[in-house]
Amino acid sequence: MSMFTGFQNRRLPLEAGFLAVLLLVLAASIWNFTKSIPFQLVDFDSFQYLAFSRSLLSGTEIYIPEIRSPFLALLIPSSLLWARFLMALFHVGTTLLIYLISRRLFENRAAALFAALAFGLSWWMFVFQTSPLSDLPGMFFFLAGLLFWLGGEKRGQLVSGVLFGLALLVRFDLIFLIAPLVFFTRPQHFWRVLLPAFLLAGPFEFLLDALAYGHLVYSPFEFFRVNVLQFGGTASKDFLRVGVLLARTFPLIVFLALFAILRFQKRGNRILLSLFVPFFLLASYAEPAEPRIFVVKLMPLLALLSANFFLVLKETSMKREVWQAVTAGLLIFVVGFGLLRLAGIQYEERKFEVEDCVSGRVCSNFYSAVEYYCGVHTQLVQPTLESVGELGKTCDSFVYFKDISFYDTNVNTYLQQHAELWGENTAAYVYRFR
Repeated sequence: MSMFTGFQNRRLPLEAGFLAVLLLVLAASIWNFTKSIPFQLVDFDSFQYLAFSRSLLSGTEIYIPEIRSPFLALLIPSSLLWARFLMALFHVGTTLLIYLISRRLFENRAAALFAALAFGLSWWMFVFQTSPLSDLPGMFFFLAGLLFWLGGEKRGQLVSGVLFGLALLVRFDLIFLIAPLVFFTRPQHFWRVLLPAFLLAGPFEFLLDALAYGHLVYSPFEFFRVNVLQFGGTASKDFLRVGVLLARTFPLIVFLALFAILRFQKRGNRILLSLFVPFFLLASYAEPAEPRIFVVKLMPLLALLSANFFLVLKETSMKREVWQAVTAGLLIFVVGFGLLRLAGIQYEERKFEVEDCVSGRVCSNFYSAVEYYCGVHTQLVQPTLESVGELGKTCDSFVYFKDISFYDTNVNTYLQQHAELWGENTAAYVYRFR
């Protein structure tokens, strides 16, 4: 018997819970958006997306990296505020898809409400909304395709194939979720789904690349060539890094998701685990410099798996009144905690107005994006104690990348003593000279 038996033609009513999730997460996202307006210093990669859109659509060809699909220039606008607003809408849409997928898989309203709200009111996702990146839109299209895939109808499978194709145009690495879903759940319909997906991510993408870049090039190939995973040996790898990160960032959701182990034989869990486990192992083995590229994809799956806690409770001999009280308590907690964390998020008023931005390594993707988008002058140097001391006399800002061959702790110590740490992420420090 197929693991999809019973999912076909399952009715998904427009119920009060669905509307409650929509209004609550939409209001919270708009609140977060308005709070973030004064904060105009975004994630480093976000500058690249914004500059890519502005450059490609204006025809200036100043910043056009061939590792991204031209589709992204149409999807993510060059305006920071509009791009952030779009990220908020994708967040709301992803939350609603989590609700609908959970309802289809588990047929439990309380479980679906918790899964959707656990994702939709996550403080981490609110902070993530402020950076226009392709991860969230990519997951939106993937989850939309998954919803149609679960329906089992031929027309729905074709629609899911188109949505999977759009997901691949946005994030080429989503192939690591799409391929396992098809192979592990319904391999007999492999070509019915992946044919329209590959038509979009193949010939259509190739045509877009040729028109946008003016010569024959294929962005997915360039993406994987530039961003190839450095597996190397296993001796120095921290296989627990991604798992620890998830557990520290989303402790309640991770704990509740473990209850899926008790219901491993259930069809809905086998589908979700066929997605989560391979991708989690890939993330653990790859040791990405930026874990967000995996966390944004694993978080919706964790939220869906966390719904199992309510189903396990319901399947016990617990009295109905007790189950309802526990369920109501958890729902109130996740809403209250999410809104309290959102209220506590403070965005500083910052603008990228430096006269001189000096990068700690030759990284044309970053410095040209900042220079083009922000209108600042950018120099490239190989930092030493002597050069940094001289640059402090003429430059306002210094971007010092981590984990590079010429990284010098003495230089970083000097910067800590003579400059102000303006920002930091897993890739670099940003100092402002006093």
